Amino acid sequence: MVKCMWLSKRTSGVKPILSLIMFLAALFANAQEQELSNKRKRALNYSYSGVYLASTLGFHQLWYKNYERSSFHYFNDSKEWLQMDKAGHTFSAFTLTKYSAKTFQWAGYNPRRSSLYASAFSFTFLTTIELMDAHSEKWGFSWGDVIANSSGISIFLLQELLFHKQAVLLKYSYQPSPYRALRPSVLGETELQAMFKDYNAQTYWASINFNDLVPQIKPKWLNLAIGYSGSGMVNASKTYLTDDGIAIEPYRQFFLSLDVHLEKIETDKKWLKTTLSILNCIKVPFPAVDLSNKHEPSFHWMYF
Repeated sequence: MVKCMWLSKRTSGVKPILSLIMFLAALFANAQEQELSNKRKRALNYSYSGVYLASTLGFHQLWYKNYERSSFHYFNDSKEWLQMDKAGHTFSAFTLTKYSAKTFQWAGYNPRRSSLYASAFSFTFLTTIELMDAHSEKWGFSWGDVIANSSGISIFLLQELLFHKQAVLLKYSYQPSPYRALRPSVLGETELQAMFKDYNAQTYWASINFNDLVPQIKPKWLNLAIGYSGSGMVNASKTYLTDDGIAIEPYRQFFLSLDVHLEKIETDKKWLKTTLSILNCIKVPFPAVDLSNKHEPSFHWMYF
């Protein structure tokens, strides 16, 4: 009986000691995690400051240096290129904000703060470029660009704040067009340049995840993709007449297709997860229905 009581006392004395050890271990682990988080936050702040300065200087050297400077002025380009450049601005702003938010989360910020900080950075960075345009003789400050940039940021931010997920992704795809050969100085002298300059070759997509809307739908990674593009855009806003006297008129294109939400593909490999996350701004090739405003609907057995 005495032995049992002694054991009982021994056991009851161990419990607070174990609790204290567990508390100290958790405190130590949290301190280590906090220190790591602080280091990452400092590294991120320095990195973003450096990227902002380097990008601004880089744009000036590569893009603006060869053009005459001017006083602040506006430029209304909202009717040019069938608004494909505005779709590009919206996609770029969304993508920049999305990936910036991931870096803030890596540094230890919670998802809400990460999305807010990323949105602020994206808006500041993209508006800086617009202000540089405003002082270039060749371009000017475009409210259309600012609205498109703000739209891309808002599509990400509102989904994150309201639903805590990105059910609608903005994506990009490219396939060479025959129009680049007509004006390579404008549409790109190389294939790499054309990926950014030839709007005929670009398609921008709203990729909607079925599973995020209806959780019962499987597989989780299957998306519906709605695409927008244009064709026949040799000039910014008018018909182009070839040397043979053939008139090329610009027209809009709309597409219905399927897509893959790459970040919903399950894998235990960290490097593969990172790769899929990076590539998730690119539309995966699938069959597509072409609903252009120039001809009857047509079917592409594979469209990218």
